[in-house]
Amino acid sequence: MEQWVGEDWDIVSLPAINEDELSDTLSCGREIKLEEDKPLFPSKFTPFILQDIKQVNPLVFNCQWMQNPISKENQEFHEEWFNYYDELPKESGRVFTTVDPAFSKSKRADESVITTVKFIQDNMYILEQTAWKYDPAELEDKMLYHIKKWNPESIWVEAIAAQVTISFSLKRRLAKEQIFSTVIEEIRQKQDKNAKIRALIPLFRNGLIHHKRDMWEFEAQLLKFPRWRHDDRIDCTQMALYLYELQPWQQKVYKMPTIKHNKYGMPVLVK
Repeated sequence: MEQWVGEDWDIVSLPAINEDELSDTLSCGREIKLEEDKPLFPSKFTPFILQDIKQVNPLVFNCQWMQNPISKENQEFHEEWFNYYDELPKESGRVFTTVDPAFSKSKRADESVITTVKFIQDNMYILEQTAWKYDPAELEDKMLYHIKKWNPESIWVEAIAAQVTISFSLKRRLAKEQIFSTVIEEIRQKQDKNAKIRALIPLFRNGLIHHKRDMWEFEAQLLKFPRWRHDDRIDCTQMALYLYELQPWQQKVYKMPTIKHNKYGMPVLVK
């Protein structure tokens, strides 16, 4: 029987913002108790200060302030693949909006996410992404905001259980406001979520997905995938890719063949 001859260590990780409720007692007898989503030193670093620090450089904030470094060896998405844009190209394209509703008020639950993208040939431009723990009425308001601002040709809502009523309610509201340019559809995906998100990897790797520099929560979910408990923003993005791939690339016109008859009365196809 092997005997452990090493040392026992207590790993003490004190992030600037505690993401989980922690209550534990170390071997030395000292009790640690941190509330969820609370700053470690609120008198010195308020939530507003930490938010500003995070926006300057999310990666540094995650590693140094949150004590949660990202291993390059385990990453599936890499920051060197990120392709930013400041101004949207003037070329015409197709605009879609996808909605991933989540109505749980639990702090650990995912947020409801609305993502509007524009496809210009094979390039996806993320125009805007809205995420929060909305109630159904608030989510409907945000969906209407995306429709009025970006005028997508269709908006797809993930239809799961109670979320089905969202698309029905939005259709009635659009009809009341006489907005008929956007089609409301429901989407049901049965594939494993991680497998669906991995469909974005070749697009990122080839520089085909473009997003704004201030989308640091979106980037954090990409860099931590699949080991982080939140993936709502990137899941909603893959829904947009899935929706686009379902669309016909072009309208094909099939001409009726012209038939003539030769001197023997046999039909001959005229090209």
